[in-house]
Amino acid sequence: MNTSSKIYIAGHLGMVGSAIMRHLISHGVAQSNLITRTHRELDLTNQSAVQAFFAKDYVRMQWMMLQQDEPEDFVIATGKQYSVCQFID
Repeated sequence: MNTSSKIYIAGHLGMVGSAIMRHLISHGVAQSNLITRTHRELDLTNQSAVQAFFAKDYVRMQWMMLQQDEPEDFVIATGKQYSVCQFID
């Protein structure tokens, strides 16, 4: 994992989420690259709110992929689900 990557941590105030944050920070991930929001700030069950929250970063991720010198594998989530048949069509 690239230590300059942005990482969203759900449940960062809980025992597991805070342990993940400490682990990432101790392994060189800058705290400014860790994205955290409380349920009140971002309701993850509200798809529209999640899409709006990550829209700016989604475009940035696309641009960053195009800047790579070597082929890489990337995972980008849009918050939309499609079946394999829908994706092929």
